[in-house]
Amino acid sequence: MVFIAENDLERSLVKATEDPSHHRQFYRDLLESEIHVIQHGPAMGQKGKVKRKKGRRIELQFIEADGEAYIPIFSSVARLQAFIDDQAKCLTLSASDLLKITRGSQLLLNPGSSVGKVFAPEEVAAILDGSIFSVLPG
Repeated sequence: MVFIAENDLERSLVKATEDPSHHRQFYRDLLESEIHVIQHGPAMGQKGKVKRKKGRRIELQFIEADGEAYIPIFSSVARLQAFIDDQAKCLTLSASDLLKITRGSQLLLNPGSSVGKVFAPEEVAAILDGSIFSVLPG
């Protein structure tokens, strides 16, 4: 299936998969983007896409791939909708907030899509503390 980028983050992701010198910019673009996740658990009173409210507890869906547990994250609502079969709660939050909330977990960007990325816990920590930028060219 052809991957057609729907936003700046997806355009940056595609470029980073084709050009390793773009990785640094991809991480910057990620930190400035909104990410979509599957809200697990009881409904939050709204259907479809909702924004996280401060102080409200969230339960994120985990998936298993190749024997590993991941939190699936999505660069657009369309990527999330293509991944799920039935109606699910889509929570939207800033990528920087998501990385902080999920610190220590493995993340899988755009599962089921032809363009995605795994974020290991160490990589997430390096993105959050900025050290990832000192080890990448550019």
